[in-house]
Formats: sequence, C-alpha cells, structure tokens
Amino acid sequence: MLEGEVGFLIFDDEGKVLQRLRLSAQPVERPHYAGMGIDIPAGFWHTLVVLSDVAVCYEVKPGPYEVSVDKEFVDWAPHEGTPGTQAALAGWERLFETEA
Repeated sequence: MLEGEVGFLIFDDEGKVLQRLRLSAQPVERPHYAGMGIDIPAGFWHTLVVLSDVAVCYEVKPGPYEVSVDKEFVDWAPHEGTPGTQAALAGWERLFETEA
C-alpha cells in the first residue's frame, strides 16, 4: 500500500471467504491488520475492497507479463458492470465494517 487502506479477501473455489486481511499505508490497530503488503501465491481466488477515500496499491508479479493469461475470473463472482456486482461488493465491504 502506498496510500490509504484496503480489505483483501481470499476465497475457496466455491466463493467462501477463507481469509480477510486489512492492508494500510499507515499502521492501524485493528483486527486482521496485515501491514503494508502481502505475498499471495499464484492460484488463490482473491479481491480487494477500498476502505478509505483514496487507495493506491502497488502490485508486483513475476514476468514476463502475458496479457492473455494474466487474469482468470471465477463463475461465482459477478463480472464488472453486471447485475449482482454492487450487492457482492457491499457484502465484502461489510466484512470489514465491524473492525473500523
């Protein structure tokens, strides 16, 4: 994290949340705080939700970058701009509300 705060979620293959982490550019005393960054091995379903007005993240991946295979989307998550997107996002954001 370079600025702000995000909630990071890791899911199983069916969409159940396995782990939730809070990442912040500044140290915070909250449950699930993981620091400024994490290392996520390849093959884990994940997403993040912005928890501050502004969030700036820096991502590093091993190369070479191949746009055709960079992202894989799972069937249980709504695709951007489709029905259900806002409801899914709101549900993921609620996972971090009780920790604010």
